Amino acid sequence: MRRAQPLTAALAVIVAATALATAAAVGVGARAEQGPAAAGEAAYSRACASCHGGDATGSLGPSLVPFAQSDRDLLAIVRAGGSQMFAMSARDITDAEVLDVARYLRTLSGAGAAAAVAGPPGGGLGSAPAADAVAARPEVVSAGPVPALTDVTDAMLANPDPADWLNWRRTLDGWGYSPLNEITPANVGSLQLAWSWALEPGASQTTPLVHDGIMYLANPGNVVDALDARNGQLLWEYRRPMDERRRLSAQTRSLAILHDVVVLASADAHLVALDARTGAVRWDTNVGGTANSGFSFTSGPVVADGVVVGGLTGCSKF
Repeated sequence: MRRAQPLTAALAVIVAATALATAAAVGVGARAEQGPAAAGEAAYSRACASCHGGDATGSLGPSLVPFAQSDRDLLAIVRAGGSQMFAMSARDITDAEVLDVARYLRTLSGAGAAAAVAGPPGGGLGSAPAADAVAARPEVVSAGPVPALTDVTDAMLANPDPADWLNWRRTLDGWGYSPLNEITPANVGSLQLAWSWALEPGASQTTPLVHDGIMYLANPGNVVDALDARNGQLLWEYRRPMDERRRLSAQTRSLAILHDVVVLASADAHLVALDARTGAVRWDTNVGGTANSGFSFTSGPVVADGVVVGGLTGCSKF
């Protein structure tokens, strides 16, 4: 019996390998046997439901119904990813499965949506199209003269002037408290609207920075506005170049400031330094590697001892 154990173990390995090969073959043939609708539901459940909900009405990620994308557009989004969605390779979900998912989402949206966004003739994925046909907007817009600004030092970041808000939570310890005392429990009820500013559409959890009376505001879509905090007048705007289909999901929670630059952590995993007076790009550093690496930024960086520190989204890729 003792001498037969190696043979038994070898047979067990062969049986297990045969079972795995059979399961793989069944998996390959399953899509053809079950049809696109069932295959799309299966692919959606495996690759998409954990974020977008079992019925595609949203959970951690947004609702996907009613579905209004062409097959090509969906493939481009899946492969490129977004600020809250990592890029998915063909190992995660194949092109054919993306097409099945698109068809499945259209069945959830009703027959009318299917005819409107069926994509290229023959139902194939084709090549990813160019960005939506909208008028191109300049990368930097200058709308008014910027008052003189003092350079922001490490000492100022550690102990901001009461009138400034130089970090995400004002101070490096994240206290989030302002020492200003003009607004009190006695007069807070008499506050009135002084001015308002409309943000770009998209997911917004932004915290503006304020320095020397200038408010630096991170919009959804990697758009940065510099406003006169007294009256809301736009001084300059920076708009990160990107595929416009990604802009809605390119979340930007905060910025950083040091010396005379405002630092943006972008959806394509770059750290971008903007001139605090003009919005012009002073330097642009690629942190995340190639465009399909799956890395991104959704939160702003922190500056300490002159070093810009940013936390990447996409750790599951390591």
